[in-house]
Amino acid sequence: MEPYEFTQQASSDLLAIWSYIAPDNQVAADAVADAVLDCCLLLSRFPEMGFRRPFLTQRDVRFFVVSQFPNYVIAYLPDTVPLRVVRVLWGFQNMRRLVIDSEK
Repeated sequence: MEPYEFTQQASSDLLAIWSYIAPDNQVAADAVADAVLDCCLLLSRFPEMGFRRPFLTQRDVRFFVVSQFPNYVIAYLPDTVPLRVVRVLWGFQNMRRLVIDSEK
């Protein structure tokens, strides 16, 4: 069993990020995707590392900044096994709207 799983939206998010970067620099796109996946593995081992953002959502969603690429944020449910990644967000997006929309 995998230690984490992506929702359909999180998979779409990561693909969109990769697709945005890759035309200019595929190596960089791969590096961002790899960093996100590495963070997901780390979070599956230490799910309390992220921060709650109650002003964004009342759900028990935590947010973790990808340290190598701090413009990207992983939103996940810490009490799930495997760890459920609900969104992979670019830091300048409207997170409140995106997180709330993913709850529907």
